[in-house]
Amino acid sequence: MCQLRFAAKPGETTAVKDDMTELYLIVGTVKDYQILPPRCPAAFLRVYKFVNNDTQLKLLHKTPVDRPPLALAAFQKRLVVGLGNFLRIYDMGKKKLLRKTENKNFPTSITGIHVMDARIFVTDAAESVFLVRYNKQEKMLEIFADTDVPRYITCSTLVDFDTIVCGSVSSCL
Repeated sequence: MCQLRFAAKPGETTAVKDDMTELYLIVGTVKDYQILPPRCPAAFLRVYKFVNNDTQLKLLHKTPVDRPPLALAAFQKRLVVGLGNFLRIYDMGKKKLLRKTENKNFPTSITGIHVMDARIFVTDAAESVFLVRYNKQEKMLEIFADTDVPRYITCSTLVDFDTIVCGSVSSCL
């Protein structure tokens, strides 16, 4: 899950702009998830709005997705989601989240997403860390760096703009 403030759409009235800059909670949910073999009959991204002085949540809508959402993060007033080996960017719509772009070039399963400025650090279940940038002109997510040693990442955190620290599982033979 993650919290974010979506960007207001150009040309909207002030009342709508104020509403769109409110804080939202996005939760990835899965129904009857089976790990081996991987099976997910239903998965959703649920969007909640904070109400009553941020003491309660109101469900605005849920967006069906085709894979389990294992990682979510706020990125430039949009939502970036790791869905299996897909990395997608969503924006707020009236009835559901709207898919803006995606990258399907990750080897296994995205398990973590960290964002700092224009960089997206993506951890993969079996192939370590990828650095991704969003190309605004072509509206594409581009991998511009990765590690050369595959690692099974269990946890990660950003230290600064150029550094990410990861915990990995060492293989025992």
